Amino acid sequence: MVIDKKVPVVLYGAGVNARKAFEKIKNQGLVPVCFCDRDKQKQESLCCGIPVLTIEKAMEIYCHFYIYIVAQNTIIRSEIINSIYKLGIDKIIIDFNNSLAVVKIKSTVEKTDNRYTLFLENEEKFNEKATMDYLSDEKLEIKYIERGIILPLRVTHNKHHTGGVCDRKGNFIDGHRVFRNAPNEHSLMFNHDILNAYSIPDYISYIDETVVYGGVTYNHYGHMIVEGLSRIWFHLENPNENYKYVFISNWSEDNIVYDEFYCLLGIKKENIILLKEPMQFKKVIVPEQSYYACGPYTEVAIKTFNAIRDAVKPANHEKVYFTKSRQKIKPSINEEYFEEYFKTNGYEIISPETLSVSEQISVMAGVNEFATAFGSSQHQILFSKNNIKTVIFTLDEHVCIPDLWINQLRCVDCTMISVGPSFADISIMNFIPRIFLPTQYWNDYLKYNHSNYSSDNLKVFKDFSFIFIKETIKTIIENPEFEKILEHKGFCLNGFLREVSAFLGNVQNDISSLN
Repeated sequence: MVIDKKVPVVLYGAGVNARKAFEKIKNQGLVPVCFCDRDKQKQESLCCGIPVLTIEKAMEIYCHFYIYIVAQNTIIRSEIINSIYKLGIDKIIIDFNNSLAVVKIKSTVEKTDNRYTLFLENEEKFNEKATMDYLSDEKLEIKYIERGIILPLRVTHNKHHTGGVCDRKGNFIDGHRVFRNAPNEHSLMFNHDILNAYSIPDYISYIDETVVYGGVTYNHYGHMIVEGLSRIWFHLENPNENYKYVFISNWSEDNIVYDEFYCLLGIKKENIILLKEPMQFKKVIVPEQSYYACGPYTEVAIKTFNAIRDAVKPANHEKVYFTKSRQKIKPSINEEYFEEYFKTNGYEIISPETLSVSEQISVMAGVNEFATAFGSSQHQILFSKNNIKTVIFTLDEHVCIPDLWINQLRCVDCTMISVGPSFADISIMNFIPRIFLPTQYWNDYLKYNHSNYSSDNLKVFKDFSFIFIKETIKTIIENPEFEKILEHKGFCLNGFLREVSAFLGNVQNDISSLN
């Protein structure tokens, strides 16, 4: 949600971080008008030159304002969110991607309901995002563009994406967004918003037909799930219309890789078009995105995912572990160690890349308990029933926003365990192998579940850390794609290698102390 800089800001908490928060709000061009604090000794005094009030008094004075919670402690933030939510306040300002954003909240008592069990170093950072409400109640729009033009996606010299739908005069109508309203300040990992069009050629082909703009389609399974299905709700509401659906993409193949998703929704294969050159049509129907990779999502999106899931027969696997260890490209390192634990606990180990789209959805539709590692496999929870139990191996420090709204959408009882490193530049993870190690957090999880599962953790660590370092250096030296990382602003190779060393050193110390 875009911040209106004319709206006053109330800072909740006049403690040790008050001045830092005050300066942050001012530096963003916003107007802090007062602090609120539950400490009666601070009330009716001044902090940073503005009054300290009770929240009730602030609500009397300012009929419309934003709240910024100063406290960073998870427990204190949760208490504050619960208290202001009961007063009817459902929006706060949070730090997001080095800027500020307005988000809806729910009471953390209502929201979490014991749905997250965390074995992470930075639970504070995770909870800050997990307490947000990602469900939007806004009604979706449909635009009808007479003589509309659809432009295939192009990547500019500075890596920005352009294209999408224009009117007959070349005015940009719609393309694609990762966030609904947030500023376009994403890392390389999410630098593919389409927010403008390029110049229309002097001569383009014309087709005397009404088509539906399907948006961007992807040859990456995970992005296809969390981005490529966001406009197909239009077909669910108009199943008898024989429209063609026109998609654009950022790869050179002539066919849509995962068109099976569209077919499961009932769109005929011959009506699925991947546009390769600018084209003008009699009319272009442009449905609004029903969800965004980094939130929010809508009730319409839920219907889309339910329709895909319900188009296949659920498989008979109650407990499933989706592994990455057998992937041909960038297989994981030492994941088998963790697979064995789940296997002994009744889980079936499945490599999802060996299954068709329908088969993967069938597996997910039938599970009651699901375990996997951070990434595309985790997104598949969208095709499960509600209230399943999940165990997710994640990267230390990293919070994946798509998976938070996915968990909310499916009311998941989720356990998160940190077993691998996260780096200052998260986009590096697209290029190097992923290592799974028996960290302190893994051992805490085993104790929590009263498990006797054990092995020589120190030997496991030494053996596979060496493999990880070797494979990482090999990637840096041999993989031409790594140049994309070296070009990325802010990436430091020496700093990255220091991060690897620091992470491995911490894990070894943890294991040694346990032994």
